[in-house]
Amino acid sequence: MKIVKFSDFEITALQDTVRKINLSDEQYFSKEYSHYISNSRLALINPEQEGSPQKYKDGFTGEITSSLVLGSAVHQLYLQPDEFTLIKGLRKPSAKLGQMIERIKYYRNKKYSIYDAIINSSTDIEYYVNSLTVNRIKKVIKEGLYYYLNSRELEPNSVVLNDADTDKCERCLNSLSSNTKITRTIQGFSLYGTTVNSYNEDALFMDVQIIYKGKSVILPLKMKADNWTIDAEEQKLTLNDLKTTGKAVQYFMGDSFIKYHYARQMAMYSWILSQYCGKHFSWDKTWTFRSNIAVVETVPPFSSQLYNVSREKLKEGMKELRQLLKRVAYHELYGYDKQVEFI
Repeated sequence: MKIVKFSDFEITALQDTVRKINLSDEQYFSKEYSHYISNSRLALINPEQEGSPQKYKDGFTGEITSSLVLGSAVHQLYLQPDEFTLIKGLRKPSAKLGQMIERIKYYRNKKYSIYDAIINSSTDIEYYVNSLTVNRIKKVIKEGLYYYLNSRELEPNSVVLNDADTDKCERCLNSLSSNTKITRTIQGFSLYGTTVNSYNEDALFMDVQIIYKGKSVILPLKMKADNWTIDAEEQKLTLNDLKTTGKAVQYFMGDSFIKYHYARQMAMYSWILSQYCGKHFSWDKTWTFRSNIAVVETVPPFSSQLYNVSREKLKEGMKELRQLLKRVAYHELYGYDKQVEFI
């Protein structure tokens, strides 16, 4: 097995390549931008997260979970209330059956037959794949017909959840909106009356160059910032991320923050954002920079809390980020089938 030293790599952010593109979530996660490296994708090559070169090469399975759907709805409705609307009363089925009805609508709009739409949706959602019996098809039609018929003419930015998740979503939104500290931070409140610009759901892209023993590779990175604010007069830049959790909010920093390697995410986002602001707002290291995570429970009592991500945690996250990018760079240069030990 080959031994590769992390110290033999050089990483340089190519600031001229950093850019912001207005994209919907659907576009951001589409095949068009799938070759960009996200923080989530780096988990696939991280051995601490059961990753491997092969998993990274294969990419995501595309599984959509109920918690992901609820979390996405909270993000859209809290951060972009003028763009998204929560629609109630449509009796959307829960879990995978609800997801399947959405896919059936997709295929029917593309002129697929009802039968082919159901079969293709079953495969997409992994709902009784290859075992979709006549009785199960009847169940899909019976339990999903009302929602299917009454949701076909919805506006594109309508958010529809099953009844239980609709209630959870509204409670999360109420918690976030009534939390003064979170609201002021997201909106960019200024004690001194200066102008603070606040931005939501910005997709940022940046290339990095990595050199290993004379060989160079360019890696394209992407991120989607939930929220960031900038006060050019006071020279303050703030990155804010919104998380939903199914556990008590007070345990977040000692549990989910560590489990999901959020220090790495915040470090990556801080890096790309600072490069973007350096290019467009004359940001430099003399500015005040803060990184926060706003967390809300999706379980009673639906409490919310704002946590600052310390410089120490960002430093730890940046070290992990750089090491994972070096792993990717090596395999891009020499192949993903190589047996390598990094030290």
